[in-house]
Amino acid sequence: MVELPALSSTAAAPFLDLNSKTSEIDINLLLNGTSSLLVGMNVTTDQSNVKANGAYIGSQGLSITSNSGEINVTTLFVNATGPVGAKAPTTLTSSLGSVSLNNASLLDSPLTVSTDVSGIMLNNVITSVTHGRSNVALSSISGGIVASALSADWVSMKTKSGAITTDGLMSNGNDAFLGRIDVQSIGGDVRLLKTIAKGYVHVETNSGNIVVHLTSSTFVGLFYVRSEFGRISVRNGGNSTFDTITPLPTTDPREQQGLINCDTSCHYVGDIYVRTIYGNIDVLVGCQDPNACP
Repeated sequence: MVELPALSSTAAAPFLDLNSKTSEIDINLLLNGTSSLLVGMNVTTDQSNVKANGAYIGSQGLSITSNSGEINVTTLFVNATGPVGAKAPTTLTSSLGSVSLNNASLLDSPLTVSTDVSGIMLNNVITSVTHGRSNVALSSISGGIVASALSADWVSMKTKSGAITTDGLMSNGNDAFLGRIDVQSIGGDVRLLKTIAKGYVHVETNSGNIVVHLTSSTFVGLFYVRSEFGRISVRNGGNSTFDTITPLPTTDPREQQGLINCDTSCHYVGDIYVRTIYGNIDVLVGCQDPNACP
């Protein structure tokens, strides 16, 4: 649950447009526990940091861009539902600085967060839509990505050399779309812990190790895992879980495939595809603590 301040009444919501070269931009829209509505917000800086707290954003969405400064956004609510079903994005981008987003709720606002060399950190971020699907895209060239309590229909995370770690990632999808999680890292490790996935999970690395931990009784579907030169393992929580793993025949020791939590067929339900060249793969199903999974 994202806790947000009360919204003060306003006759006409303004658009906030700020830019700076070297001076830090510190936006605090909270006053006595309430926040004023902005129809949209655009912030650009060159070398300075950006801090934003307590923002309510309307149908024109949010954009914060910095060349070398850090971006820190806390307590954010975006309702970007526009006329005729239009959606406005929430975009946080820094070339050299890190980006963090904490305690946010986004409605009809696809989230994009990107960096070149620094990390991305998300905590308690919930996305939803009035129609279609909610989308979150996180990308960094060499920085790591850390996300906890992130909820979206479709989630994409990509980095070349940084590690990717999630805790409590939820991708349930909806009546029209299955959930989807796409993760790619060339050299970094990937750890998806306490994951709730109802749909498609695709994880690939070149040399990084991969751990995919699914919470009990949340995933139903097929799985396929393969490592060209590393170790692979697919297992459940033993006596501590009701989740079932049914292996299917394969003649290649570099791969495993099978069914999770279904009888004889899982087609058109869900699909887990995990692949690496040099890394190890662990797929854990139903363990409360992934470190204690037998």
